[in-house]
Amino acid sequence: MKKTAPKKATANPAVKGVPTKKVTPAAQSPAPAISSEKRATPIVRDRRLLLSGVILLGVTALFVLANAGFFAKRIQQRISPPVVEPAPETGADPYLLELAGTPDRLRIPSLGIDAPVVEAATRTQAAYKIALRSGVVHFPGTAEPGGVGNAYFFGHSSDFPWAPGDYKTVFATLPDIELGAKIYVTDHDGNAYAYSATATRVVVPSDLSVLADPGNGKRTLTLQTSYPVGTALRRFIVTAEFEGEVLVK
Repeated sequence: MKKTAPKKATANPAVKGVPTKKVTPAAQSPAPAISSEKRATPIVRDRRLLLSGVILLGVTALFVLANAGFFAKRIQQRISPPVVEPAPETGADPYLLELAGTPDRLRIPSLGIDAPVVEAATRTQAAYKIALRSGVVHFPGTAEPGGVGNAYFFGHSSDFPWAPGDYKTVFATLPDIELGAKIYVTDHDGNAYAYSATATRVVVPSDLSVLADPGNGKRTLTLQTSYPVGTALRRFIVTAEFEGEVLVK
């Protein structure tokens, strides 16, 4: 029996009269169109980031401007710290002797602080604000300088440059105080008293324990300023113990 060879497979001929069309992958699955809303999303996001950056930069610039005096004083303290002569082993403290006879004054040589001590007309925020223009304020009702009890004083760490007064940054460097630092203060008669810093802490404005009398006939001094800079959220407190005095009467 004669075997016939298998037929070769051939492509199907195009149907006569119907043109063939080559199909490309792109034609088979066309890419979805991107809506104008989706195209705009990255642009909107970039604009929002840019606006946020501008706002943050503006707020920072305003903060620095409003507290320019504070930052200037801190920089000056770092560049040129005050020179403090060591206390003599015997005899009266020369800083105490120098201050004696000058009424109503407070000095902290290690921080370069030297300011008048003033009294507020009344126990009101308005009176305190006015008194702070002229120096460090003695809190009414607390012990007098050198007296038994807690002599309490407060001053600005920073205030607006355009605000009235010459003592807007009198306590700008107070948070840099070291334990053992000497604090000198005089009363209305010019009697001078020396204290030594024993502790620092940060408290909320409602904490009235800082005004408490230490009892047992002790003579202490407390200093206060707003903290951190540019806010009144907290109070930076320095407590000091009595060390010596020079009486002019």
